[in-house]
Amino acid sequence: GTCTSSIKTLLEWERRREDIKVGMAAVMGSVPDRTALPPLDVAFGETTHSATYTRHAISYVAERDDQARWTAFLYVPLTSKGPSETWPTILATHPTSPLGAAWSEARNPPLNYAAELASRGYVVIAPDYPTMGGQSAYSCEEAEAGAGAGSHASCTIKGVLNHMRAIDV
Repeated sequence: GTCTSSIKTLLEWERRREDIKVGMAAVMGSVPDRTALPPLDVAFGETTHSATYTRHAISYVAERDDQARWTAFLYVPLTSKGPSETWPTILATHPTSPLGAAWSEARNPPLNYAAELASRGYVVIAPDYPTMGGQSAYSCEEAEAGAGAGSHASCTIKGVLNHMRAIDV
């Protein structure tokens, strides 16, 4: 269906949400099945410190037979928490830039919302999108033409899966 009027009820929203999901899948492909994903195998690289948070460069496995490990920055606030308390957590995406997740720190420190949120007590994960930042060697064309694990209808859907795996981290 087509949205021709404003949504006023939960039922109208649920119907519209399904329409949106069908339209998105037609353009970028379906979200891959998550039932047979490998362990994340998170690896820590360089760590930097600020007065209010620690930033870890990490990498993780998104799928079996992937072209690469996926890179991200993990910001952890220095605020003290008890062992049973949970941390509010946010996925921070970057704009289209060859710098990837490093964009906000390298070019636009005032716009580094990942660091800002970490300073306010949130755990933040900022992954690199396929073809950008630490993933500049990733080939969307190879993945789109491939078969089996790691192949997707679009680079966009690969990015969606990688972001879902970043949340898993």
